Amino acid sequence: MSPKTHNIKTILGFALGSEICYLVIAGMENLRTQIPLFLICYAVIFLFYLAAAALFFDIVPKQKNGRNIQWLKKIRIKLTAEKVSTKEFLTVGIVFGIIFRLTLLFTTPTLSDDIYRYIWDGKVASQGINPYHYAPDAEELEPLRDDSIYPNVNHKEILTIYPPVSQLTFWGLYKLNPSLLAFKAAFLGLDLLTIAILILVLKNLGLGLKRVLLYVWNPLIVVEISGNGHADIIGIFLLTLALWFLTRKQLLWSNFILVLSFLTKFIAVFLLPFITLVKRENKSVLLLFFVIFTTLLYLPYADAGEKLFSGLLIYTAKWRFNDSIFSLIFSAVTKFWTQNTDSALEFSKRIIGVMFASLFVYFILRFKKDFLREGNVWVFKLGLIFFGGFFLLSPTAHPWYLCWLLPFLVVVPNRAWILLTGLASLSYWILIDYSKTGIWQETAWVKWLEYSPFYFLLIFDQIRDRIKKSP
Repeated sequence: MSPKTHNIKTILGFALGSEICYLVIAGMENLRTQIPLFLICYAVIFLFYLAAAALFFDIVPKQKNGRNIQWLKKIRIKLTAEKVSTKEFLTVGIVFGIIFRLTLLFTTPTLSDDIYRYIWDGKVASQGINPYHYAPDAEELEPLRDDSIYPNVNHKEILTIYPPVSQLTFWGLYKLNPSLLAFKAAFLGLDLLTIAILILVLKNLGLGLKRVLLYVWNPLIVVEISGNGHADIIGIFLLTLALWFLTRKQLLWSNFILVLSFLTKFIAVFLLPFITLVKRENKSVLLLFFVIFTTLLYLPYADAGEKLFSGLLIYTAKWRFNDSIFSLIFSAVTKFWTQNTDSALEFSKRIIGVMFASLFVYFILRFKKDFLREGNVWVFKLGLIFFGGFFLLSPTAHPWYLCWLLPFLVVVPNRAWILLTGLASLSYWILIDYSKTGIWQETAWVKWLEYSPFYFLLIFDQIRDRIKKSP
């Protein structure tokens, strides 16, 4: 067998093994009642993904002398003696990435019910009603209740938390086709467009195109978008498009698209100041863009007044799930300052706010020097730092939030963060008891198992890199 044939067979083996596991997941009628089996399948898929990434996706770390790290050297010599072309790899990788997604597209989401809220908001808007005016259980919306969508809407007593671009998308999709499958198919379409844009980003940055498979094959994005139908892909697509415009030095377009991403989920705001810093003159134009477009997109919903943000304020004030650093700070506050839960939460969030603001100011002050040294790649590194920092500091860290990191990881791979995209699925363990008792209660050992390997690897790599850089 030639080395090239061996390479093809190896990558096909990883792909077929992953697809078998996706078929098993698709065959489970209700994942909430089969969490252990789901996690086993996810773990197997993720191991195939890690093996493919290490051997074929051009992300293996280099030593100072330029050689591959020793534990992979012998394997890579055998598998790359006659390399498969990038075009062949991309064809195989993307085709199977699409197959993975189509396997889960036709399933009913059971790990998360967020998609039903998207459809409900679209339904309300399609009737000419401002979705920020009434919570789903409001008497005014009683005529809209049905037997398929409304019963599955979560937190019916809380007003919608989704910003205007998300609301406009839900309305448009509902007008086109109000079905669950149509919404998921639309999100899959944005997922595939994100892949195409990432290829263009890699080309503009002069990086290996095979890195796009870090996104294409990551099981987190497959499960959360094609399986669970999360609308985060709207913002992720727009974020990736904004980054592509940035690599083309079209900063006005980059800023405009980033504002749209911000108005799907406010997390995208972290990058807006850095886009402004990249622009050498007329920086105020970008700020003006932000104010104008944010105002224009909120204007159709302005009659809701203070209700525009009331749902979001409840979410940020009360929700806690799968937190790591925040959990440690909250525990310390309750132990040494106050045991009143509301006071402890508020004080802990202030501490987190100060920590994040300090991080933000630090990188703002040194941005010019770092950007001159590394160019546009530095913006991707900043994105990983801030979006990752938000995930770690946040009181609520659902696994699909990590999908926002994947476009950055394609450009600046980081094995600790890649590992966490696999470990984050452990947070679904909570659904085992919740599906039986209706009680939402986290288990401490699950979070330790999820975060300990990540923090160990993150700190280890930082120390190793510092040692290598030292004279």
